[in-house]
Parts: sequence; C-alpha cells; structure tokens
Amino acid sequence: MKKTSILSIVIATLATLSSCSNEQETTNPRDKKSENIEESSAPEHAAKEEWSLKRKTLDQLKGIHTLQSISGFMGANTMVDYFIEKNRFTPRIDFETNASIMPLPKIAVPTYELEVPSLKKNIKYRPFLVKEEKILIIAMESEDTKQIAQAVKTVISNCIITKGIKVEQLSTFDIEYLFLNVRGKSVGESVDVLITCPDDGITQVPVSINLDEIKVNVDENHSKDIKLDDVLTLRMKYPSMQEFIKNNFNNNESVSVNDTFEMISACVEQIYSEEESWNASDTTKKELNEFLEQLTTNQFKEIEKFFETMPKLSYTIKLKNPNTNVESEVVLEGLTSFFA
Repeated sequence: MKKTSILSIVIATLATLSSCSNEQETTNPRDKKSENIEESSAPEHAAKEEWSLKRKTLDQLKGIHTLQSISGFMGANTMVDYFIEKNRFTPRIDFETNASIMPLPKIAVPTYELEVPSLKKNIKYRPFLVKEEKILIIAMESEDTKQIAQAVKTVISNCIITKGIKVEQLSTFDIEYLFLNVRGKSVGESVDVLITCPDDGITQVPVSINLDEIKVNVDENHSKDIKLDDVLTLRMKYPSMQEFIKNNFNNNESVSVNDTFEMISACVEQIYSEEESWNASDTTKKELNEFLEQLTTNQFKEIEKFFETMPKLSYTIKLKNPNTNVESEVVLEGLTSFFA
C-alpha cells in the first residue's frame, strides 16, 4: 500500500510539472507577441507625432509666396543665381571670374496710413528716402518756388504706396497735407520756421511747430455749388497741383488776369439746372471762357469766394516780438509757410 501511494504521488507531481510546463509554453508566445506589438507601435507613434508636427508647420505656411531667386547651372561648373529686378529674373554673375554675385540686402521701410482730406479715403505711404531728399535739397537750393512745388509733387508720387492714386489730380491742400505727413515721418515730427512779427514787419522769431497740430481747415461757408440765378448752378472742383503750380508759382511776381481766368475755367466741373446738366469735360475751352465772360460782377465774386474759402493748411501761432514786447497772433497757411 505504501509503495502504491508513493508512486501515485510521484506520478501526480510529474503530471503537475508537465502541466505547468505546457501552460508556460502556451503563454510565452502570446506574451512575446504582445511585447512585439508594443515594440512595433512605439516607432509608429513617434512617426505620427512627427507627421503631426510637419503638418502643423505646413498649415502655418499656407498662402501665396513670391519666388525671389533661382539657382541653376550655366555650362559644366558654373552656378548662376537669378534675382528679380524690374519684374523679371536677371542673372547676377561676374563673367571674368564666373562667380555668382549676391545682391545687397534690402532695407525694410516702415509704412503709415492717413486720410486724404478731399477724397475721405485712407491711403498708405512711406517716408521719403535719400533719393527723394536729394530732389528736395536741389529744389530748396534753387530758391525757385515753382521748382520746390514740382519737387514736392515728385516726392509725394514716389512715397504713396496705395495704387490708383493720381497725384496730379489731387487738390492742392491734399498735396500739402500729404507732404507734411511724409516729411514728419522722414526727418522729424516738428519743423523750425522763422516768423516775421506783424507789429513791425521786420523782426523774425524762430518757432518750432509740431506737424501733428497742422490740420486742413475747412471754412463752414465754403461750398462747391455756386447758385448763379434761379435756374443755373455752377459746380466747381478744386485746382489740381498742376494748375496750382502753373498759376501761383510762376517766376513772374504778378499773375495776369488771363492766368487767373484760365485757372477758374479749369476748375469748372459742371453747369446744371433742375432739368439739364452740362459737364465741363464735354465742352471746349473756348465755350467755357465765353460762358464765364457773360457772368455779372456779383456772380463772379461768388466764384472768387469759392477759392478764398477753399480748404487749406492752417496753423495759428502766438509769438512775442523780443524788440517791442508786443504779442501777436499769426496764421500760417499753405505749404510754403511750413516748408523748411
């Protein structure tokens, strides 16, 4: 009985060990497979993170990008760089050394915004650069008022960034206002001028004026529509810079009657009644002159009033004559009053 019992225990023990061994063999492949899955998923997860980062970067770069340069081969061993110049790709190469020439860097220029008084429209502009400053210096040295006005027009044309703005069609006070703002952003927000004391007409006092305080003054009685009689109304337009220069900046000290009459004729925009209208652009210069010549003196004075009350740069300053101690108020008007 004892032998049988011991043998049974041994057999049972061996059976148990065999079962555990089989169980371990059956579980190990599964565990290894799980480990393999975990090991294989780690690189896949890293790849997904990397792609997510790349996609985020690409999303940030979405938009229109301008091609600035192209590099290519010329012959067997010569690398040539092409850069945009005057809206076309131009090679930069020194043909003596076959070396590609890199262009000098561009300097970023700040841009600003203001409202054009007569258009009630915002435009973007930049300060004038050295090349424009040279134009102004040459004009100032000439002491020719007409040349100064032409220089201002050129500088304004160069500095306006907004497309579609025709400087030659802007009114005089628009040009003056634009120039003062461009000048302020270019060389300083103040301008130093010499003011003649009105009490003696001789003594000059240096005054510093903040350009931000100079505004376009509009007379409350000003109107572009001039009622000639019970039927006809004359609609005027502001003189352009070209007309202003032509009639106000002549080398001659006096302006002739014909010059004044021509400017008035050029500023007529329309003649209209309740039933009909006549555009000045559809009539000849001779017809306009004949129409103006038939006006009465009072009617013509109303036209003169249009020019007298026309918007203009204006700044009132108080000063004291150091010689007489008399305090006075001086009103500065127009561009030439502030041009320094």
